[in-house]
Amino acid sequence: MTLKRQLGESVRESDVRVQLCGRFAFTVGGVAVHPALPGRRARLLLAYLAAHRERPIDRAQLLDVLYPDGGPSVAASVNVTLS
Repeated sequence: MTLKRQLGESVRESDVRVQLCGRFAFTVGGVAVHPALPGRRARLLLAYLAAHRERPIDRAQLLDVLYPDGGPSVAASVNVTLS
């Protein structure tokens, strides 16, 4: 069963919970979503976006957060993925 089918058609902002202190958790309508996230960087990305939700984040910032030691090849690869 897909998450959308589990939750119904609409999800209110109040139904979304991101726990950043302690063990990372992401739930929507009481359903744990974080186990389905593909790896550490996906969790880090979600946590970073949640913590900075009041302002826009550009790709360069995301690259610095997700790949602090990454070079031009990583940047090119991620930019293609985000397109």
